[in-house]
Amino acid sequence: LGPAQDELRAAWGDAAQALARQHARSGERARAVALLQALLAREPLREGAHRELMVLLAAEGERARALAHYEAFGARLRAELGAAPDRETRALADRLRALA
Repeated sequence: LGPAQDELRAAWGDAAQALARQHARSGERARAVALLQALLAREPLREGAHRELMVLLAAEGERARALAHYEAFGARLRAELGAAPDRETRALADRLRALA
């Protein structure tokens, strides 16, 4: 049951993230944000979903919220894994900070 459950969880996460992208492309950013938040509640270390959420929040004019999300994610990574966000995520946060 373990490996099959892991595969199912990963497939669900991939599908949820793809659906969130589709919502965002269709202009339904609030739905995309809600879906990404639900995904991250189940898979809090899925870094690509964190980046997508940050981009959506910033696109909605919530740059400060996007940066706060980045800080919270970074703190979680440090606490749980002793790691920092990857280069792409850090670069996104830097770009958002530069918009101030």
